Amino acid sequence: MEELKGIASDMGIARYHLALAWVLSNPVLSVALVGARTPAEVEANMGALDVEFSDDQPKAIQAVFDRNHVDTQPDIWVECGSHAGTLLQGTPAAWRYPAGSPALTAST
Repeated sequence: MEELKGIASDMGIARYHLALAWVLSNPVLSVALVGARTPAEVEANMGALDVEFSDDQPKAIQAVFDRNHVDTQPDIWVECGSHAGTLLQGTPAAWRYPAGSPALTAST
């Protein structure tokens, strides 16, 4: 975490802007889920849209993850959609595994 703080500081941005900008720029991820309690927090989060990475900054962030054994491209993912159950009726989404693996449906 300290290394990521340093990268954000060097860029002159808040840590949460670094995190959101990384998620939004990562081609493996399709959405950034952000919790906000107030309109001001939503507005503050919008600052991440103004972050522009140099060629070296994403590499530096990935190096931090690699050193700390953070898998930024996991072999499993959660996929939501109508095929995963009737979400409108409150049934959970399916857990999907790599091709050839069985899909499991979570239930509560």
